[in-house]
Amino acid sequence: MAGDYEYYLEAGSAKIRPDLDRHIPCHLFDANQAVPAFDVGPVAFRPRGDWIARYVLDPTVLGHVQQVESGAVSLETFRNQAFAAGSAPELTQALEVLTFLGGYGWVATLRTVGHELTRSHEKASVIVGLAIDVIGLRFHLENARLLTKAGRQHLFHESRLATTVAGQLLKGSSSQRAGLGAAPGALAAKMRAEQSFLDQAGKVLQAYVDGRNTGKAPHLIERWANALYWFGEARRESSDFMAVVNYGCAADGLSGAGGKAEKMIDFADAALNPKSEPTPAGVVSVKDSVSQVYREGRNKLAHGEESGLFEDLTRTRAIGDNLLTSLLNEVTPEIAEIIANRPQVLTVPEEHAYRALVVRLQSRA
Repeated sequence: MAGDYEYYLEAGSAKIRPDLDRHIPCHLFDANQAVPAFDVGPVAFRPRGDWIARYVLDPTVLGHVQQVESGAVSLETFRNQAFAAGSAPELTQALEVLTFLGGYGWVATLRTVGHELTRSHEKASVIVGLAIDVIGLRFHLENARLLTKAGRQHLFHESRLATTVAGQLLKGSSSQRAGLGAAPGALAAKMRAEQSFLDQAGKVLQAYVDGRNTGKAPHLIERWANALYWFGEARRESSDFMAVVNYGCAADGLSGAGGKAEKMIDFADAALNPKSEPTPAGVVSVKDSVSQVYREGRNKLAHGEESGLFEDLTRTRAIGDNLLTSLLNEVTPEIAEIIANRPQVLTVPEEHAYRALVVRLQSRA
């Protein structure tokens, strides 16, 4: 009886935990860049037209979608047709696809395995965000901020309202173009050149997804993913105060320092100055970068020793972005190499794993 109960319980549970391809619309590159589809580990990024051709499988629905996409029928006209009494279900399905796509030019797809529906969407959204932040590592801060996904629209559009003492309404708005542009075709070449790094980062991201399907990923991979998340949040943060705190958290998490600034400095030196070369005049040293971002920044701000809101922390923020961008760019390929060729490092205690990682960083030519 117990065996039968367990069998039927598992069968019922499986029905509400299906394997799904989850899709998240993105603003990445302007259409005139002709950047082709690419992957970052488990996340497939496709231009809008490629995604439609791949996933809208019903020919009738596809025909309706393509009519609107080509401009043969306006979206407003098509919406009225879909809402008309007695309209065919294919019209409604096509409208659902078009509504989902909105004004986004790209779609990211992640396959989730054995997750409840709401959880699968939440997880896919986080993983896609991490993959976009990986791409952002290869761009300067202001460009990286233009790479975004559905759910972050508040970063780019805001309606504002004020009233004078006399009661006069004052309306305003702000808008920032999302999606990255350049000279036509320039970014296609850029992304081809970056594919090797994206493949390495994708290997780490895939290991994170695999580990999280059943529990936690190995320590180095968990720390990498969480540090990447803190880093991405820092870049998008409107407040310098919170950005510096986030950069400090990312530095602590990535280094495995446990809040010890000296360990953080040793890790950063191994990654960014493995030969202990003198710092050129006028350049902030690795030690000073960590101290300003973590000791003077994150710690004093988070503990209330220093004021944060409305203070000018642009310099500390810039140092934090440069520090974490450099660290993640250097550390990511080494973790990917460990996954591929020395996976046993991922099974030893965290302290020993970090010692092995630091040795790898220091031994680079």
